[in-house]
Amino acid sequence: MHMAEIERIKLQKFESEIQAWEEKEKAKIDNKAKRLQSEIEAIMKKKEADREAKLKNIETEAERFKQLKLEKLNNEEALAQRTIEQRKASIDAQIETEKLKLREKASKLRSAKALPKKCFGFCGE
Repeated sequence: MHMAEIERIKLQKFESEIQAWEEKEKAKIDNKAKRLQSEIEAIMKKKEADREAKLKNIETEAERFKQLKLEKLNNEEALAQRTIEQRKASIDAQIETEKLKLREKASKLRSAKALPKKCFGFCGE
């Protein structure tokens, strides 16, 4: 039995070494898996950060484009308003000029005690 006891101890030692090796290899595999998972997470975080940066850039460009278009629209509106005001002022000036000429003609007719040549039926013909 002494030999059997030695064989059993050798077998236990062998089994213990195999189990230790197996645990060590499992730990290596687990560590590799964790490292690979961390690398994947880092890649995903970088891609998400890149996406967010691009999205922010797009939003900034869109806002700048919107501001430029709004400025152009405001400039067009201001130009149209100035054109309308100028046209109105021109018409007002033309009407005032015509009224002034009419007053001058009426004044001349009064001083000459004459009626205009065309009365359109309102003058005492």
